[in-house]
Amino acid sequence: MRPPSTSVIRRVTSPQPVPDWSKLARDDTVTVLRSDGNIVTGKIDMLAVDRSVFWMIQNDGLGRIMIPLREAQSVTVSKTRQRKQ
Repeated sequence: MRPPSTSVIRRVTSPQPVPDWSKLARDDTVTVLRSDGNIVTGKIDMLAVDRSVFWMIQNDGLGRIMIPLREAQSVTVSKTRQRKQ
């Protein structure tokens, strides 16, 4: 019998929108299409427990912003980090 695995790797074969924010995690690299038509990219820094909002560090030194669920038309994960169980 094999010992249980101590880590899980989520693999993303091609970027797909994530309609269920419970699948998002800290350090995921995401692209967000906001309801105002702007597109922002960066890494998730923190998520609210209820997943109604997350904060991300934008690429290119543009700082940290809050993304509420109601202001995001779509969130696409392009890279995920390795997570331990």
